[in-house]
Amino acid sequence: MKALTEHREWLAQERAAVGMGWKEQRLVFTSRIGTPLEPDNLRWSWDPLRKRRGLENRNHDLRHSAVSLLPTSECRPTSSGRSSDTPTSGRP
Repeated sequence: MKALTEHREWLAQERAAVGMGWKEQRLVFTSRIGTPLEPDNLRWSWDPLRKRRGLENRNHDLRHSAVSLLPTSECRPTSSGRSSDTPTSGRP
């Protein structure tokens, strides 16, 4: 939870720096202007990092890990169900 608190503080600083250009959507991880991350942009930044660190995980693997860990976290079920595109997530 400490990491999320620190991230929230950092995001508030980013939001203030962007000012009126920030597109508030109540996301945890955003683009530089508050919009959802595009998968290709995330892959573009993640792949070099994971290769440098010798990690095998792809973005898709991380998504599955996150969905598996959410039920044991302090995340409310309604918000964890919306974080996945799986058929069991309750999304239309």
